[in-house]
Amino acid sequence: MTSKLKRLLNKTALLLLIIAALLTGSLSALLSACGPPSLAFESITISPAIDEKNSEPLEPSAEYDMKTRHIFATIKYRGVRGGDSWRFKWIYRQTGETILDNGDKYNADEPEGYFQGTVNSSIYIAEGKKIIPPGSYTVKFYHNGRLESSADFNVSKPQIKIMEITLSNEIDEKGAPKSVLNEFRTTETVFACIKADYVISGNTLKA
Repeated sequence: MTSKLKRLLNKTALLLLIIAALLTGSLSALLSACGPPSLAFESITISPAIDEKNSEPLEPSAEYDMKTRHIFATIKYRGVRGGDSWRFKWIYRQTGETILDNGDKYNADEPEGYFQGTVNSSIYIAEGKKIIPPGSYTVKFYHNGRLESSADFNVSKPQIKIMEITLSNEIDEKGAPKSVLNEFRTTETVFACIKADYVISGNTLKA
């Protein structure tokens, strides 16, 4: 074999090695790109409303008053599988009671796919109720049963304003005076009836 032919073969072998190395690097990047995306969650955002088009929270806050009619908890996610499950738990810290526990699959129609997006849950004034009870609340978010984020918020209780006090010797079933009196016999029971701007069920007033 001539030296010229050897040099040609060596150059050909070197070229093939370079091509093989380039192909190996491209395949590794492609496999990495086609692999499952990283799983991530942002913090829970508490808000009185959300955008109906994209579910983005509007005017986020951790403080609310009793005039608030709707409170949302929203969280953004990425890298979840459609068959994975999410769950929100709303806890009323005054009693430790779970007032709402709801959840679902991220995308039950495509359980093997990977997704990113937004999911939310909310509490609101139910029919027959006039206010969201004042106090401190905690919202917890779970992914496949694992706690991923939590957030606290408060519903403030304003000072009660006494509007009127009347005296009577008889009251009806709702506690309202049947008649207003200023003089009483010593044998009569005297009721002091207080009219306030609002009353929370279960609360009491002391004279």
